[in-house]
Parts: sequence; structure tokens; C-alpha cells
Amino acid sequence: MEENLKTAAQNGDINKIYKLLGEDPNVLDCIDDVPFIDTPLHIAASFGHVQFAREIMRLKPSFARKLNQDGFSPMHLALQNGQTKMVLGFLNCESDLARVQGREGKTSLHYVAEQGEVDLLTEFLSACPQSIQDVTIQNETALHIAVKNSHVDALDFLLGGLRRACYRGSDIQERKIINWKDDEGNTVLHIATAMNQSQAVRLLISSKIKVNVKNLMGLTALDLSDPNSGQVRETLLNAGALNAQSLPQVSNNSRDHLRSSLSCKESTAISISRFKKNTSNDTRSVFLVVAVLIITATFQAGLTPPAHVFLDLNFDNSNNNNALDVTLVNTTSRINTTEIQLSKNEGSSKADQLRTLIAFMLSYSYTMLNSATFFSAIMALYSLLPDGEVNKMLSLPLFSFALCFTSFSLYSNPVLFETKMEENLKTAAENGDINMISISLLEDPHLPDRIDHVPFIHTPLHIAAASSCHIQFAKKIIRLKPSFARKLNQEGFSPMHPAFHNDQTKVILGFLDTESELVQSIQDVTIQNETASHIAVKNHKVDSLGFLLGVLHRGYHEDSDIQKRKIINWKDDDGNTVLRVATTMNQRL
Repeated sequence: MEENLKTAAQNGDINKIYKLLGEDPNVLDCIDDVPFIDTPLHIAASFGHVQFAREIMRLKPSFARKLNQDGFSPMHLALQNGQTKMVLGFLNCESDLARVQGREGKTSLHYVAEQGEVDLLTEFLSACPQSIQDVTIQNETALHIAVKNSHVDALDFLLGGLRRACYRGSDIQERKIINWKDDEGNTVLHIATAMNQSQAVRLLISSKIKVNVKNLMGLTALDLSDPNSGQVRETLLNAGALNAQSLPQVSNNSRDHLRSSLSCKESTAISISRFKKNTSNDTRSVFLVVAVLIITATFQAGLTPPAHVFLDLNFDNSNNNNALDVTLVNTTSRINTTEIQLSKNEGSSKADQLRTLIAFMLSYSYTMLNSATFFSAIMALYSLLPDGEVNKMLSLPLFSFALCFTSFSLYSNPVLFETKMEENLKTAAENGDINMISISLLEDPHLPDRIDHVPFIHTPLHIAAASSCHIQFAKKIIRLKPSFARKLNQEGFSPMHPAFHNDQTKVILGFLDTESELVQSIQDVTIQNETASHIAVKNHKVDSLGFLLGVLHRGYHEDSDIQKRKIINWKDDDGNTVLRVATTMNQRL
């Protein structure tokens, strides 16, 4: 990581981040490309810079799940460094971060259970109750870890979280997790009994755990109990616990499985396996070479789709009087608008339009056939690979590659992305020239996509939004590329931000008319955890506060009653509600 970026993260300097983005818009992407690295979010989490962390997560959400060289995510580091506020901030931003597995498969919940921090356990289970399903590489649940570290209170909280969980399938998961076995076949009851934890044993039995489960050594919990520990043994015996020798013999399910009929899935898998075993190495090598050649050819064809070839075959004929010309016609019925029309030369007919349609259908059919052939060849390649570790390792990459490339081929033609806006489109945005948009798109239909590919860039919409004279231009751009309306430039501003900065009321209303989320926007908070109501009070805007409260009371959005109470009583990073901020400022005055 660049030293400047590291220093900015250590100091929580948000302005420095945007300065670096201005110098290199891809600086965060370069970090994300490294599989295991200390990102700026890791550093900020260790130092407890909550607002900086929120800003980084907003700019690059993938950093929150990334592991460093030690196998830790940003939330792991926040826990290790005692940054409780940071941990709660992570949970508020994205509750599923509680399920990110780090070193040895341990999640943040596992770490909290290991430390016995019951207050944090409550927060984790409230934010993400499903996190209790995760297991370590030792196949241990958070319940196992809590008992192994003699944290009975933590075990009690975890069991309570299981009982109160209401997500889909939670009733099944409750029974499954309570009776989960680790790599040695031990349930939580086995461990609690072996460690002579009488209170933990009582809690587990009251949670209806199976008391007569055997571990890999063929022992039940009662077999592991200390004969001198009368309290634990008495609790187990009262719950119906038995020794392994006293349990009835269970039938062998493997024999029943071999007697059953083959399913369609099993039949297909067996056929492929038999084909591999009955095919000689020489024959398999020939098939592999053919499959690779097909993959190479279809991949190259996918990168250079033939749409322009079909069009050239139909229309690029200088001797043909029926050729179609594309011209721009300014209409008089609407001011500052442009339409693209097809003007026919003498002798043109509907046959020209039919040829256009046929060319499109041929092009798309070709792409479909090429994609299907590519996908089939990838699957054939996988089936021809010999069984073993290599086959298992390549399964996911091959399937993912085939699926991604097939989808990509069907969606669009690949283009080379550039990091700067074309000068002619920039000039068009500065002048509000709608005609230039159409001309630019005719010359290069993928120009908006290239701009959108850059993570942080000043789009034509940013430029147009700064002027009240370019409203029609802005609407045209939004229709062509809706994602521009939400894109941030290197300074962290969307197109609506410069419109506000330059008092372009008409442009702002145009944005809201195009994509209105006015009422829902009252739920948004800043990196200081402040709502719009906090900001209005801090800036002495009583009229604005009255309007915001009026919107809340009218309750135009779904779950408005719940949201109204939540937003009115929302606390910022300092724990201040809007009422407290207003009271404090009144005392100062």
C-alpha cells in the first residue's frame, strides 16, 4: 500500500483519501486486486477511526470482507484492539460482516464467544442471528468455543439467541446447532461434561440437547463424566443419559442405500465416471486438445462479435442506391432536442429495414450459438480431466469462468476502457449540446460504458448539473446512462452535489423528477451518524426541521410508524439525539 494512503488511514484523514483519488482514481482497485493485504479499512479499524472507516466502506465495500496476510478482516482487528464502537459501526453498516471467516475459519462471533463478552454477543445475535451457524476449521460452533473457554454466561446468551431466532428455518437450525459435532464427534454436551461444568450441562439439557449421542470414540456424555462429580452425573441421569454400552444397536444405513434405486443425478455422475475410466489416455488427450481448440476459437469469437460484419454485408455498398444514411434532424416541435432518423435515398424500400432486422438476428444468433458452444466445451473439458485434487481445484474456476464469459458475451461487446472522458463529450456537456451526444454515440456506442467503468470520475452529468441552462442535456444523459446520476467523482460528489453548490434549483428538481427518492432519503445518515434533522438543527434551520418532521409525521413510506420513531430518536456518534443537540445549542445562545 502507498505510504500516503497508509498515513491517511492511520490519521483518519478523509480529505487525504479524496486527494489521492484525484491523483489516481484506481488506487483503491489496485489494493483490492491483491488477495491478502492490510487495506486502509484494516488500519482504520485498528485505530478506531469510525467515520473514516464508514467513508472507505462506502467507496469500496469489498474491503470490509477482505483478509490481510494474517487472515483477519477489519472487524477481527477492531475486536482485537478493543475498538467496540468500530465493531458496532461495522454491524450497523452491514450485519453479514459478522459471518466473515478469518484465520482458522473463526468469525467475529467466535472471537466474542471466546472472550465471553456478553454485551457484544447480544449485539451480534440481534444484528445477524444466522451468524451462530458458522463453524471453524475444527468444526466448532460458537457454543463449543464458549464452553471450552468456561464462559457459561456466553453459552446462556447463545442458547437464548437460538431460541429467539425467527429467520427462515430457524427451528431446524436450533436443533441442528445445539447437537452439532466437532471434528472429534463431540457435541457441546460432551465438552461441558468432560470439563465438569455443571451449570453448562444444565443449560444444555434444558435446551433439549440429545444426551445419548456418541463421539468418534464411541462414547456418550455420561461415559465422559467424572465419577466423582455427582452433580453432573445426576443431571445427566435425570435427563435419561446412558452409557454407550447400554444403547441399542442402530441399523446400517449404508446397506439400505446400496439396495435403493439410482437417482437421475447419481446415474449421470456414474456414467461420466465410467467414461473416464474406460477411455484410454491417448483418446482422452485427443478429446482434450479438441476441447481446448474449441474453447480458444469460441473465446476469440466472443471477444470480436460479428455485428458490424453483418451490417457491412447488408449496407456498405456504394453502388447500391437503396443504402440507408443516418442523419440528424432538429425538430421544431420541441426546443433543444434531437432525434435520430433514417432517411432513405431514392429507391429505398421496406426491404432495407428487413435486411437490418435480419442482420441483427444473425448477429445475435451467432453470439448465442458461440456462447453455448463455449460453455459446452468448458463442461466437456472438466469431464475429461482425471479424478483427483486437480479436478476438484479446477471445478469452481472453470464453472465460474464459463458462466461469466457466457453472460458477458450475451450482454455486450467488450471495449477497451479509458480513464478520461472524450473531449468532444466533455465539450458537449459544457455547452449543453444534445446533438453532440447523438453524434458521439454514432461514432462510439460504448462511450458511456467506458466512462462508467472508471470507479471515480467527473461524468458529463456532473458538468451539465452545474449549469441551469443544461437541464435537457442532463435528462438526456440520465435516460442514456441512469447510473451516472449516482456516480461519484474524485472528490466524492454525485451530480446533484454540484447542482446544490451552484444553486441550480431547476436541475435539482429535474433530478428528483427523473428518479425521486425524496421521502426515503430522510432515513440516510452521514459518516458522523447524523440525520438530516441533526444537520438542520446544527445549522439553525428551524423551518427545514419543521418540514422534515412534517414529512415524517405524514408517513408516506412503508413502515412509516417504525421509521418515524427510529429517525426522531436517532443518535449520532456522540450519542446525541436531535432534541439534545437543539437543547445544547439553545443553552449556548
